[in-house]
Amino acid sequence: MKKLLRVLIVEDSKFDASVLTGELENGGYRLEPELVDNPEDMRTALQKNPWDIVISDYVMPNFSGLDAIRILQESGLDIPIIIVSGKIGEDTAVESMKAGAHDYIIKGKLARLIPAIERELFEAEERRKRKRVEAELKSTKEKLESFINNTPDAIVITDLENKILQINKGFEKIYGWTAAEAIGINLPVIPENIIPETEKLLAEVKSGKVITAHETIRRRKDMTLFDVSVTISPIKDANGKVVAFAGISRDITERKRAEEQTMCSLLEKETLLREIHHRVKNNMQVISSLLRLQSKYIKDKEDFEIFKDSQNRISSMSLVHEKLYQSGNFTKIDFNVYVNDLVKSLFHSYGAISSNIVPNIKVDNVSLGIDSAIPCGLIINELVTNSLKHAFPDGRKGEIKVFLEQTGENEFKLAVCDNGAGIAQGIDFDKSDTLGLHLVKILAENQLHGEINLIRNHGSKFIINFKGAK
Repeated sequence: MKKLLRVLIVEDSKFDASVLTGELENGGYRLEPELVDNPEDMRTALQKNPWDIVISDYVMPNFSGLDAIRILQESGLDIPIIIVSGKIGEDTAVESMKAGAHDYIIKGKLARLIPAIERELFEAEERRKRKRVEAELKSTKEKLESFINNTPDAIVITDLENKILQINKGFEKIYGWTAAEAIGINLPVIPENIIPETEKLLAEVKSGKVITAHETIRRRKDMTLFDVSVTISPIKDANGKVVAFAGISRDITERKRAEEQTMCSLLEKETLLREIHHRVKNNMQVISSLLRLQSKYIKDKEDFEIFKDSQNRISSMSLVHEKLYQSGNFTKIDFNVYVNDLVKSLFHSYGAISSNIVPNIKVDNVSLGIDSAIPCGLIINELVTNSLKHAFPDGRKGEIKVFLEQTGENEFKLAVCDNGAGIAQGIDFDKSDTLGLHLVKILAENQLHGEINLIRNHGSKFIINFKGAK
């Protein structure tokens, strides 16, 4: 398939023009030609159509090859122009080439025409590619310079001796030195006590490492110190050798101040929460102590047990606040430690009864928030108390188990069981008229939003599946 060639022929002889077009067609081109023979028509043709090449005669009655070269140059178009003439000597050829012609050919020797055109088309395309690349590089450079100069961060390039080679406007604004003042010298931006740290960092960068977001101190022109986040990168030559450093520093003074204020606020809140949990625990212990004192004046055994149960319930809640007071975050407690302390306290409360009963506690390493810990603690308190009081009559030996495992993300399974006498088949757990079991059901379903099941097999086994409060 023939290649398209858009050719502008500057020639006063239609015969000579037909000879040229014949030569080009024989050379494998499909032509879109136009013939002009004066300056006006040439200017019009250059403006009207895109051309691949211009072929011009050197001598014409009212025009010349040199005029054609000048008009093409004035247009600013990068189009190869070849002079083809029957009256051209060596001096004329040299003059044409100096004027801007890309080649010259004698009309009687057109064998050179096709190779010359192919060469010039290739070189013209290469020039266009170079111009596109140069334009893109220029655009990229302008964008980069615009970014560097408009970014609020301070950007500096130094040599390996820390003499400044270039800074941006952000550097001028943050540090206070102008480019005229800074370039070529080693500015005192690094406080003396930071110099060893900085030298160590620069040694790492010199080995090719990039230092990112390193928080440190810098000094302004007015000698004031301020907090910065620094990123330092190596600049390498064509051989990969580090020849300079590029540094970006961001003023983080306001962020540091905000962090300090937040930390102070958190400390104040932690102190307040610690005091709240401490006071709640103390108040509950006072209530528990009052109940214990009051119970000494109770003669009826059943009334005494009611006071004792209430005292243990309060103690289970007080223990949650005590563990929160002792914890580091005041929002969650180590439930394994809590359950062990709670069960130990219950066994101590029923000392004589519990002497033949062995506690078996297995709790996963989980932490629960106060909204889950208190109802869980009360449930364990009720069920363990119930087992201590009723599961092992007449000093019977036995075991009470308390298990808590995490079954999924924020999902838990609590099991409290004994191998004692068990709950009689005639007692409907769902409709129990005892406060303890009724309280367990309410806490499990309404507080923990869980499901509770009772298994009557070789004792009593309560299983509660619930999700921890978020």
